[in-house]
Amino acid sequence: MRLFPESIEVGAQFGVILIPRDGLKVEVATFRSDVGYRDGRHPDASFTRRTPQEDVQRRDFTINGLLMRHDTGEVLDFVDGQADLKRKVIRAIASPTAVSRKTNSA
Repeated sequence: MRLFPESIEVGAQFGVILIPRDGLKVEVATFRSDVGYRDGRHPDASFTRRTPQEDVQRRDFTINGLLMRHDTGEVLDFVDGQADLKRKVIRAIASPTAVSRKTNSA
């Protein structure tokens, strides 16, 4: 938040803020990995990750796995989210059974 004084806290405890830019609100999030979901929704713990490829694997849908470089505006797509948008398809990143096992093991 020191880098973006105009930012708005929306989930700062999870490393998520909104930054007003050109009439839009851009969501900025720290790369992280979540562990355990005892309540089925919120992570029990989060750990910072080093790469965007690792970060998108924890997201739900491919269209939510799209990232944008702040310095160039380049869209980073490691999970074919852009193709799914063009096809008007909502597709999960992980298999539902893998997510279910992960949630139930917490």
